[in-house]
Amino acid sequence: MIIPASNAAAWILVFLLGLGVANIFPLVFSLTVQKYPGRSNEISGLMMMAISGGALIPPVIGLVSDSLGVVPGMGVLLLCTVYLLIVSWIIIRKKLADI
Repeated sequence: MIIPASNAAAWILVFLLGLGVANIFPLVFSLTVQKYPGRSNEISGLMMMAISGGALIPPVIGLVSDSLGVVPGMGVLLLCTVYLLIVSWIIIRKKLADI
């Protein structure tokens, strides 16, 4: 783990980290749409929903952690994971029933 000596160094490291991570979404988005051109509307909608969840859930976890403690805050993450598993299971069952 790198511990910067000053606040300026910390901000520079955060900036560099952001530059390294920022290009992932456009690359994944364009490659996915390129691979499945007939389903680009569905794919772009799903990716936008994923980004919305990624932007909304961490503050909720923080609010719950601040008011109730860290364990209940992580419970929010557990609830989200269980929700995704249930929705995935329902979708898979529907697809198998259509076969």
